[in-house]
Parts: sequence; C-alpha cells; structure tokens
Amino acid sequence: MNRIEVIIICGGFSKRWNNYMGVEKHFAKINNTSLIENTLSLLENYPVNISLVVREDNLANFRKFNYKTITVNAHQSSLEYYKIKSTYSLWNTNGRTIILMGDVWYSPISIKKIITLNKSAISFLGRQRKSFHTKCWHGELFAISFFDCHF
Repeated sequence: MNRIEVIIICGGFSKRWNNYMGVEKHFAKINNTSLIENTLSLLENYPVNISLVVREDNLANFRKFNYKTITVNAHQSSLEYYKIKSTYSLWNTNGRTIILMGDVWYSPISIKKIITLNKSAISFLGRQRKSFHTKCWHGELFAISFFDCHF
C-alpha cells in the first residue's frame, strides 16, 4: 500500500487573524503547542509523507520541522486557489493525497477521521455553518482528500 501524501497549507498572511498575539495563526499556541506543531505531532502516528506550503518570506520559521516545503511568493500567497495549485507536484500519483489547512487545531479524533476516511470520491471536510466555539460566522474548509484517479 502506498503512503498517503499529506500537504499542509501554511502560506497565507493570516489577514483575518491580524497577527493576534504577535504571531501568524499557524504559530498561535494552545497549551504551549502551536497549531502547526499539533498537526505534525498527530500525523506522526500514521504512515504518511508530509509536505508544507509556506510563504518564501516565512520559510525560516518552518525549517525546524524538517519536512519538504514548497514556497509561494507574496502575490501567489494572496490568491487562495494558488496555494492549492502550488501543491500539484506533490500529489500522490499512485494513491491518496490529503491537503490540510495549517491554521486549524485538529484533534486526534479529527486527524484519525481524515486519515482513515475510506471514500474513493473527492472529499471536502469542514464545517458548513458558523462556529459556536470561535464565533466565526461562516463555514470553513479544513481538508481535501482525493485519489490519483481524480486528476
């Protein structure tokens, strides 16, 4: 069985976050663990290859994680579709690819659900309505899962 390719998108500017607490959203800490550190830690429990999409001016902050990275420039980073498009070279040509948003606090249950999802269709995972926890008034996309037969 081929390993799952997991690509984590960390290329945004955190505009809505507005650098609250003086950091970009994926580096915000909950119980002394940043969002990105939490995600990477949870993924260590699964047979996956991990890659990160980061802004080129933010690359130094991600080097400590020792994962393959793709960089996007400031203009590309401002285009939501480009952050996904930039991952094309990392898509698994013999199996499954999962794209995770890097500014999400995933629970062990949610990562397990995403990784073990047994659907051959393209799957979009997220919240369709507002969040009662964060007071976010709109739905959000957390992950996309697809197989090589979809591209």
